[in-house]
Amino acid sequence: MGITSTVKRRCLGKLPSILKRLLLPGFAALFLVHMLTWSDPSLPDTESRHSVLPGEALDPLLKKRVRNPHDHRPANAFETVIKKAVEVEEQQEIEELAPKPSTVIRNALPSDTRRNKGLEKNEKDERLQQQGMSLTKAKRASDDVRDSEWSMAKMNVPGHEKVKFPGHKISDATVTLTVMSSADKVFMSLNKREIYRGLTERGMHVVVLHPHTGKVLATRVFDTFFNGTEEEMVSFLDDVQAGRIVVFAVRDEAASGLSWKGRNKLRELGSRFADKLAFRDMWILVTVIGGLKLAESYSNVATEDTAYEWGGPLFLRTDFDLDQTAGKCYLRSNGRQVLTSIKRQASVDFDQMAGKCLCPWGEDAHAQLRQKFCQRFEGYGDLCKCKIKNFDDIFFKNDPKTIKEIERNPFHKDLAVAVLASNRPHYLYRTLKALREAGGKATDRIIVLLEEDNREIATLTKLFGYRLILTGQRPGPNITVPVRVRDKLQFAFQQLMGASFPLNKVPEGMKEMPSMPALNTRHLVILDDDIEVAIDFYKYLHNIAPILKQDETVVGITAFNFNSYVEMAESLVDFYRTDRLSTVALLVPDRTLTEYIIPGWPELDSPAHWHAGLQRAFDKKDGLAIIYPEISRCKHFGYNGYRIYGALQKVFFDKHKISLTTSYTIPKENIDKLELSTYDKWQLETIKKSTPTSFDFCKYSFKFSEEPVVVYVEYDGNIENDKYLVATLKCLGAWHLYAEGEWRRTWHFHYNAHPLTLVSIPASPYAHLKPADYKMTDMTQSLSHHAVQGK
Repeated sequence: MGITSTVKRRCLGKLPSILKRLLLPGFAALFLVHMLTWSDPSLPDTESRHSVLPGEALDPLLKKRVRNPHDHRPANAFETVIKKAVEVEEQQEIEELAPKPSTVIRNALPSDTRRNKGLEKNEKDERLQQQGMSLTKAKRASDDVRDSEWSMAKMNVPGHEKVKFPGHKISDATVTLTVMSSADKVFMSLNKREIYRGLTERGMHVVVLHPHTGKVLATRVFDTFFNGTEEEMVSFLDDVQAGRIVVFAVRDEAASGLSWKGRNKLRELGSRFADKLAFRDMWILVTVIGGLKLAESYSNVATEDTAYEWGGPLFLRTDFDLDQTAGKCYLRSNGRQVLTSIKRQASVDFDQMAGKCLCPWGEDAHAQLRQKFCQRFEGYGDLCKCKIKNFDDIFFKNDPKTIKEIERNPFHKDLAVAVLASNRPHYLYRTLKALREAGGKATDRIIVLLEEDNREIATLTKLFGYRLILTGQRPGPNITVPVRVRDKLQFAFQQLMGASFPLNKVPEGMKEMPSMPALNTRHLVILDDDIEVAIDFYKYLHNIAPILKQDETVVGITAFNFNSYVEMAESLVDFYRTDRLSTVALLVPDRTLTEYIIPGWPELDSPAHWHAGLQRAFDKKDGLAIIYPEISRCKHFGYNGYRIYGALQKVFFDKHKISLTTSYTIPKENIDKLELSTYDKWQLETIKKSTPTSFDFCKYSFKFSEEPVVVYVEYDGNIENDKYLVATLKCLGAWHLYAEGEWRRTWHFHYNAHPLTLVSIPASPYAHLKPADYKMTDMTQSLSHHAVQGK
């Protein structure tokens, strides 16, 4: 009896016939498929080959390299695409750096032919040698991936490391981007070489990559946990050139402050999870501005079993091809054709190619500097638009008559502006742009102060033609922001105003800093790099400046008004005194520097602000004042900074009103009234002729009229007991974090065309003017039940 018959009779005899007919053929088929698909056991399985482990991109040498038998590309595959992409650019650099050949007069006689040929050969060899030396000297440390030690050309990524997706063919131009998004970190690498990490800042981390080189062009972090920050993110994305690759990754939380505006922008960029992104969800998006989405991943906190309250960590790996057509190409003026030495394309949109090609801005040195800046950095909007050929066309054109008046004014020659720059180049661009629009092309009186060298800020400042001073930074850990600003301003006072500080109050790291040619200015305006000045900024300062000579109690002029809101400010020609120190956009005269600031300068180990001495003078000496306008001549726009966050910026600063014209004339009496005794008389007369009102501004709308009114509110001058004052200010629509802009505990506004005076009881010396039958309104209860929209 055979083995087959025995198995059938004893093992399968009791089974139904249909199973006999299915089991044996099925097992046989599976065994055959297994044998046909047998692969080398040394190769890792597909799942392990495509998994991304934490830290893998940090050190690719730790992972065991396995050769994929299906990868037939040479080890230097990436060198080919990089060489093609940069060939023309390097040739341009050789032409720029090559020395001009000297003129050699050669004798054309036949007897000298061999000598002339030898001379030509020697000159050619010498030129090539000099070109090579020049290129070697010109190469410097760069974040360009092809120039660095982490170059893609030096990194051979095997084919089995690629994540293939339908419709995409792996080629020599393909690179691998790895992105991590988690509750405590964001990490990105290109071809396993780190390009970005974020370990501290919460929110939406955005990295912009060049589509040709893979170089990082810009990195920003938007804390969209707070309301309002999304507006800055949308504005930044709108300023990125078409064709750039943008990578988004969430750290900790980035969804609470995203409204329809931010989510619509993300949907516009190709995201399908923008509407689903919720509190503490993790999310990654890789997309092309004006193009297609490359990859996206999402981790929902409600569905991920992570044992904590965040979405599970995301690890996304995607492949895309670097653009081999980008490089040295020129755009025609009609904006519809692109000519390139690498590849010719027809009917290409002008803006789509702006991020890849050189724009037709000319061949002069400034145009070339602008070209290089826009190819190395991103997020500057009109500055890098090819359609705007002339650099001057980027700016709003001020009235030429106003510019001439500014330049002819003698005060302008004694005025300088110090811009305190930090590592926020996009903020600095907006500040410098506004200064250029307000003051014209004159650049010698604007100084940018920076602690440490920053290539992007240095190039940006050079584009505008302004001076950049590296102030240095004191050595030691835990140097706070107020101390850093104090050191920077100390340097500015020394170099720009010729101030002398005691040596024991000058940090060691800044004593030996090289000095610039002294401006010997008598008036210095201090601007942070997140302040945008109005178009009439200089006109305002020039008109108010005479009061500095008329009244020694005026120690400075500020262009900022905390109460410059639509409901509270209407006049361009009204100005006020305040006995509360305000240092935003403050003009400091040399008299104030000598009498108050330098004598009260903090000790080296003190954490105090630079204006500590001036603040003590305000506290002790009665009558000192800062002049400020009713409508601000500058605006705070930064969503990220010292003691500034998105919600605070949106609620209190975004709604500020700013002057938009220079077409007005300031009456001389409005300047003269700012003198101390005159101002006290004017304030007293204003209160006397105003009609007392106990109107509840939270419940009802106040009618429009030009009749002056006065409101009395309970406030004893102690900031701890200001709830009635703050409630009144909030109902009016004024600055209500705390009181700002008062003179002798009295405030002046224009409310619905009414000149409105707010007098505190009993802190104000004008409290006795309150009528005996006047009943002060408690707006705290009205505020809690009738919230005022937008206040």
